[in-house]
Amino acid sequence: MNDKTASGGCLCGAIRYEVSCPPGDAVACHCRKCQRISGSAFLAGTFYPLEHFQLTRGEPRWYESSEVVHRGFCGACGSQIFNRVMVPEYSETISVSIGSHDDPNSVPVVGHVGVESQQMWLKLDDDLPRQELSDSSAIAACVCLLRGAQTKGPSVRRSVGRSAVSYTHLRAHETDSYLVW
Repeated sequence: MNDKTASGGCLCGAIRYEVSCPPGDAVACHCRKCQRISGSAFLAGTFYPLEHFQLTRGEPRWYESSEVVHRGFCGACGSQIFNRVMVPEYSETISVSIGSHDDPNSVPVVGHVGVESQQMWLKLDDDLPRQELSDSSAIAACVCLLRGAQTKGPSVRRSVGRSAVSYTHLRAHETDSYLVW
């Protein structure tokens, strides 16, 4: 891949990737699903456009953790590396865990979501924005937090419909809606 700006892979090296664009803003998600899938206190990740992402070695196995999120991991060592968000707004993106990057410090976290599930022993003294949410609204909160980091903070309106939660992020001249599991 030309113009490599990021690369990474799993623990055993069976899966490797390269990205030809700078990483986007990243969030640390403390929701129970991310805790369970990562086996840790939180999972930090960033989105990349699929057109700039390339697997250079191996193929991940995929686990459908919900109708909306499919999680990619190494079948040999079990490292959870990727998330695909299966909604139209994210059909052309892939979320990559920060820990899988060769240089994880090049992808700074801009906020925390799911903090109501944050482990009691984990003390964070950063001044980053924090967003409470239910496990079912993690993607919308991540999106709102990321978009808010690029502006001066999100204004979020929550509405509940049938079996999904819809969050609307409001900015001057623009409204983005995200439907999540």
